[in-house]
Amino acid sequence: MKNNDEEITNEEITYEIAKHPDGSFVDKRRKYDYKTEEERLAIRREYDRILKMKLVWKKNYGINIKDEQIDFFTEHRLLIKKVLPILVELKQIEFI
Repeated sequence: MKNNDEEITNEEITYEIAKHPDGSFVDKRRKYDYKTEEERLAIRREYDRILKMKLVWKKNYGINIKDEQIDFFTEHRLLIKKVLPILVELKQIEFI
């Protein structure tokens, strides 16, 4: 026979594991801290934006972007797109 205290659903257990003692929540997959639902959604939007950017560059241009290169690609994406067609020829040029 189970007590009422032992009858905890899986959802409540997951919720308790993901909650810090100070009341903030944690996304276990990426280890981001947030205190409100709006912060969680903002973090998720940013993560999704970066993931989509990586997939687009890989699919369309064959370039794998590393996490530390994200800012560079964001700032210089137009220049990179212009240089890609002549990149092979640029590599063959000998500089003195």
